[in-house]
Amino acid sequence: ETNQKLTIERTLPPLDFYDYDKALVKDAEVIVSDGENNYVFSYVNGFYINNEFNVESGKTYNLTVNWKNKTVKGQTTIPYKPEFENIEYEIIETIEYGSKYYYVMFYVYIQANEKSVYRGIKLYSGSYSYYEDYVYRYIDRQSDGKLKLYFRNLSYYNQKPDANRIMRDFKLMNPNITINSFDEPYYKYFNSRYNGDSS
Repeated sequence: ETNQKLTIERTLPPLDFYDYDKALVKDAEVIVSDGENNYVFSYVNGFYINNEFNVESGKTYNLTVNWKNKTVKGQTTIPYKPEFENIEYEIIETIEYGSKYYYVMFYVYIQANEKSVYRGIKLYSGSYSYYEDYVYRYIDRQSDGKLKLYFRNLSYYNQKPDANRIMRDFKLMNPNITINSFDEPYYKYFNSRYNGDSS
């Protein structure tokens, strides 16, 4: 069974409440091309699927949808998987309500891709997850071409923590980090789909 599934929806009249069943298009002709092969997707239980189709990072795909004498086309480039080697941190000292606090900001460096947007870094810790909803683009990269992505902070009251304590507390979280990457055209669509609310 393939994990590559497509959903095709139509625009509803402006005064209609959104209804998934009304918006869902079940009888379209859906074709995805990678420049070498054309893959025809068939509608099955809410999705258009093709068991022979698999996406590859860095490759550009063209989508063609034909439905009721209308044709819609789109294009996307699959982002490369973000990779990082080390988790680092910096300590920020602040005064709040007359008291001293130390915030330890954890971050990673990734190699930026010109066509990608990185957003929403998640850290899973046991049954809890922490979500940092920052957006990082190619133009935000540093002089070495890398992006600095923050994903979590720890706070300490009145006493600056040493490296041993920081790493001990970090390991207690048993972290599992996820970085989301999008291609630029998709992110613009994603960010405007719900009237600018990208959450």
